[in-house]
Amino acid sequence: MTATEQDRSLRRIGTALLDAAPEDWIKLRLVYAGLADCESIHLEALLPDGAGVGCVPPLSLLAEFRDLRAGMARPRAGTWYTVYYDLERPARYRVRYDHDNEPDFDEPRDNDSYLSDLEHFPRERAHMPDWLLERLEGGLVPESVSPWMALATPGASREYRIDPGDMTPEEMMDTVQEIADRTVAAVWGEWHEIVIDHKALVCAASSRVEVARADGREWDLLLPEVARLLSRLRTGMYQPGKGTWFAARLTVKRSREIGVHFDHGNHPGFDVEPDPRDFHRDAVRFPRTADHMPDWLLERLGRAQRMIRAENEGRDPFSAAGG
Repeated sequence: MTATEQDRSLRRIGTALLDAAPEDWIKLRLVYAGLADCESIHLEALLPDGAGVGCVPPLSLLAEFRDLRAGMARPRAGTWYTVYYDLERPARYRVRYDHDNEPDFDEPRDNDSYLSDLEHFPRERAHMPDWLLERLEGGLVPESVSPWMALATPGASREYRIDPGDMTPEEMMDTVQEIADRTVAAVWGEWHEIVIDHKALVCAASSRVEVARADGREWDLLLPEVARLLSRLRTGMYQPGKGTWFAARLTVKRSREIGVHFDHGNHPGFDVEPDPRDFHRDAVRFPRTADHMPDWLLERLGRAQRMIRAENEGRDPFSAAGG
């Protein structure tokens, strides 16, 4: 695919996004991740009040991105795994291709998907990132392209999920650094401070990204993979009996100095108040003892209990006994 053909494809993508955007959008971000046998696509719109709203992406774009990914493949170097397409009013777009980081999918992929992708878009060892070498049992990977399917090893997939509290302080620091790095890489132009405000329960989350520039502050969108990293961080930081945080605030300075604040006790203050049963689900996932239950949480858990009992016709939802 020539540069001219790539540009035409990107303009078609932009036109399709404009047709799918809500009326009052100020910025759109589309994230597409692909392998030879699977793909995912997410579209989010930023509104004037700083809220991010998920949108249904035009499904016609799947074929467009497949063709773009195949057309941009290079001998012995493969092709990209993820593309970030940002569109600002009136029609200014920026595209970033990620050739090296492991793609994020809604469901984890096993090694066969990556082996199949290597068959379609071969890479020599010098162009294989460490995570890919680990998937392929690094010591067995030869210096040149080979029949990758022969290297498939069941059970070698990287662990995506994490149990509550199962994160060391070093892993926490690494995760915070990755959140900062990925967010910085997605911000346009010159800036001197980025602030990420993230509020979360198991079944609900809201985020705001504020970018400070010389001429003022503006909103930006949180990357989907950063949202997943924040969820992983929240789960990993659970403390038995004490729960985990409800709100996190990360500040990144131009010098790359990172400041973090986690709020374990105050109401997170969602833009739209979650259903009380969402707080119950969160309490089941991250149990707290009574002395670590703030009053506002007890009130919502009480409301959730009454709602669930009503749904179960008086049966106690928290035990096997009727009530």
